[in-house]
Amino acid sequence: MMAKLQNNKAVTVTMEAIAQDLDISISTVSRTFTRSHLVNATTRQKIKEYCEKLNYRPNLNARAIATKKTNTIGFLARNISQIQNFEGFAYNLEQILRQNGYSLQIELGHSEPDRENQIVESMLDRLIDGVIVCSRHYTGSIEAVETLRKSLTPFVVLGYYHDQTVNQIVEDLSSGARAITKHLIDFNHSKIALITYQEGDPRISGYKKACREAAIKIDDGLIYRVSPQMGNLDEIIDDLVKKGATALIAMHDQMAAFIYRICHRRKIMIPGDLAIASIACIGETDIWEPPLTVYEVSQEDFASSIGAMLLDKIRDPNAPTRIIHFGGRLIVRESTAGLR
Repeated sequence: MMAKLQNNKAVTVTMEAIAQDLDISISTVSRTFTRSHLVNATTRQKIKEYCEKLNYRPNLNARAIATKKTNTIGFLARNISQIQNFEGFAYNLEQILRQNGYSLQIELGHSEPDRENQIVESMLDRLIDGVIVCSRHYTGSIEAVETLRKSLTPFVVLGYYHDQTVNQIVEDLSSGARAITKHLIDFNHSKIALITYQEGDPRISGYKKACREAAIKIDDGLIYRVSPQMGNLDEIIDDLVKKGATALIAMHDQMAAFIYRICHRRKIMIPGDLAIASIACIGETDIWEPPLTVYEVSQEDFASSIGAMLLDKIRDPNAPTRIIHFGGRLIVRESTAGLR
């Protein structure tokens, strides 16, 4: 609400006044500020120019209190490194939300539970319409998720969450590990190492399943846990080479890049001495030397799916819980080859 001069008198500018001056409905003016995609482009431009002329801005805070809607979606990234090509992912997520009249608010929790919970509490205080919590590569309970559950605010979890009553969309990393392991076995590799972060990583189950299907004895000594900063990768590479591993599966291509550098320093030939593949990628591994074999999940489709799931939950808060396992495709390149 603002004032304009009319016949040398101050007149309050409201949505009602704008609608009257432009001979359009109040609801059309309102939608221009909250769900502009629903308004005809010509009408939208006319309203925009009129408001710019008067330097008018709607009081969205007051409107949010009245309607209990802010047309804003919160995204809590517990650790930004959990999302490959985060910029592309965020862009695609923002696109689907914007098409449905919502803006995106991104917050970083830095894997600090107290900070994450404070972020969620702040979002709830600001009457946010829905929240996406990214918990990829984490298998325990998350305080921020439990806070959201108690609030009744629509939310979904991006990544595996231990409570199956929570809406979640999960990259099918188990199938990815199985596909890559099977590919390496088909190339006559039987000593295949897997590097991951933690015990509950679904990649481990996929890896073991492929080994069992091929009647290959599972060697738990070839399943490695890397530190979060990957500072022990050199030691891991030394150990798996000593154990005679001929192939290696990295949990994502960021890790694979470090492994490539280590192999280059140690003069370990890829794939001649060690075949290497990755279970997640950002889409630029085709220009590596040699190009990396990957299990790739479309970030555009993944972002669209998580956005659509939350929008469905907002429209129908009582809808049944959904758990979606999002698959990808195996792309075979020169970093994997059969034994000589």
